[in-house]
Amino acid sequence: MREAIAAFNKAIAYDQKNVEAYVERALVYDETGKTKMAERDFTKAILLDKKNPLPYFKRGLLNF
Repeated sequence: MREAIAAFNKAIAYDQKNVEAYVERALVYDETGKTKMAERDFTKAILLDKKNPLPYFKRGLLNF
């Protein structure tokens, strides 16, 4: 899991507007019990692309 987070961190460092990297990193955070960090990444993805339904959906599942 640590390697996955490192890879997503690198992707975000290269492109801070990479919505998919935030969503995928949030999913890893959720799997490792870091719910607050997951929610933060989903929210960041939403702020970057308010018309993309995926971060809303995934954040909803997280809160469910």
